[in-house]
Amino acid sequence: MSQSIGLLRCRLGDEAYGFEMSSVASVCPASSLLWSAKSSPGDPVGWISAPGEQDIPAFRLGDCLNRVSSEMESRQQAVVVKTSLGPQGFLVDSVSHVLSIPAEHVRACPELLNDPARQLFQSVMLFRQSGQTDSMNLVLSPERLHRHAVPLTPTCSGERGGVSPPVTSIGAEHSMNRGADAAPLAKSGGTPSERIVLFPLANTRVDGHELLCGLSVAQVVEILEPLPIIPVPLAPSHVAGFVMWREQPLPVLQLSRSLGVIDAATTSRMMIVRQGHEFIALLTSQAMRARRLPLPHQPCPTPTGLDSAAILGTFQSDSEVLVVPNLSQLARPQSLGA
Repeated sequence: MSQSIGLLRCRLGDEAYGFEMSSVASVCPASSLLWSAKSSPGDPVGWISAPGEQDIPAFRLGDCLNRVSSEMESRQQAVVVKTSLGPQGFLVDSVSHVLSIPAEHVRACPELLNDPARQLFQSVMLFRQSGQTDSMNLVLSPERLHRHAVPLTPTCSGERGGVSPPVTSIGAEHSMNRGADAAPLAKSGGTPSERIVLFPLANTRVDGHELLCGLSVAQVVEILEPLPIIPVPLAPSHVAGFVMWREQPLPVLQLSRSLGVIDAATTSRMMIVRQGHEFIALLTSQAMRARRLPLPHQPCPTPTGLDSAAILGTFQSDSEVLVVPNLSQLARPQSLGA
C-alpha cells in the first residue's frame, strides 16, 4: 500500500499554495482573531486565542509571498502551523478540504524557484482531481515562513559553483553546452550532423544585424506549444514561473529578459533544454531554425545593453549577430537583492 501525504490547499486570489497537514495545527475563521489596532510591516495583524497557552501571532500570507488577497479579511481563514520556533497563523482567502496526495506525486522544488536565503518552498506536489487537468502546487515551508527564521547562507557546489569561461567559437559552444547524455560530437571541424538552433531575441536590429540566440541541438530536448505557467512568488525577474512537463516541475526562463533585451521577440513556443543533468523551459518565438556546423563566424563585442555576465560569447555571421547564453549562470539560484 503506497503512502500518502495530507495537503491543505490555501487560496490567495487566483493562486493556490499548500501546507502539509503534518504541520497544520488548526484552521479558524479570521473573524475570531483579536485584531491589532495598528501594525507595521512585519508585525502580526492579529492574534489567535489559544486556551491555556499564549496567543498565536497571525500574519497575512499574501504579505509574506508578495501576493494580493481577493477576499475581505473578515471572510478569510486563519491557518495555524506548527514549527520548532513556535506556532504561527497565516491569513488566506480560503482553504480546501484535506487532500490525500500519493507520496510518489511529491517532487523536489527546482532550486531556481527558491530564494536561497529563504527557501520558502519545501516541495512541489502533483495534484490530480477527477475530471480536471493535472496541475502542480507549491508546498510552503512553515519553518522558513516563521517570522524568526534566520536567513540561510547559500552554498554552491558542483556545476553551479564555478564561473563558465567565455567561448571563442561556435564550435566550442557546441561542445561545452551539450548535456551529459547527449550524442557524442564529431571532432573539430564539425560534420553535417552537427547543428545549432537559432531563434530571435528581439524585434530590433543591432547595427543593422538581426539579433539571434544560439543553442546546440544537443541541448534541445523538445519544442512545443507553451504549457500553462504557474507563477512563483519572489522568483527572480527572469523566471516566469514553472510548468509541469512529463510530470516534473521545470522553471521557465524569459531568456530575453535574462540577457537584458528590452524589445523582446514575441514568445509563441516553449523550448525544453538540458543544462547539465537538469531541464529548463525557455520562452522563444516560432521563428526558429537549425543550421549545420561549422558556420562562418567571427567574435564581436557584446551589443550595448546586453548583460555580458549572462553571455558566453557573441559572434557575427553574415547579417546576424549570434549570442550564446550562459545557461549555467542563468540557472543558478540567486538571493533577493544579490
